[in-house]
Amino acid sequence: MKTLFKPARILFYILMLLTFCMLGFYYASFVDAGKGQGLAGGAIVLGYGLLFGSVAFVASFFIAHCLEISKIKIINWILLVLLGVSWAFKYYELKTRNAQQEEQNKPYQNTNPTETTEAVSANKVLYVKEKDAITSNSETPSAGNTFGIGFFKPILF
Repeated sequence: MKTLFKPARILFYILMLLTFCMLGFYYASFVDAGKGQGLAGGAIVLGYGLLFGSVAFVASFFIAHCLEISKIKIINWILLVLLGVSWAFKYYELKTRNAQQEEQNKPYQNTNPTETTEAVSANKVLYVKEKDAITSNSETPSAGNTFGIGFFKPILF
């Protein structure tokens, strides 16, 4: 019982738990366990990670009991490197995804000049010819023109 709580073995238990949790997250990502599940997708991926981690944590007690301390130290270094590499990979993915989102969220700046149009005044009175429906900007109605409403004349008949 005293051999189970040596510092190298305690570190082995913790590293097995963390490394296999990350392995469970990667496995869930690989099999698309959370795709199309909505809000439950995160819980499903977390469940895979906790399942892998808990099985590895329980197995680490049996493994630590059977192996010598020198072999456990070597395995600790391997697990530490695996954990560091997986953390660095996820950190790199996060940074690149955030950079892409910032690039997409940048406001669009048009460098080409646009043509300007004349302002339309609501005070101008427009007249519509009754027969061919052409608008004119004359101030007074002449023969053949009727008073229009805005930019169009509704046909009421």
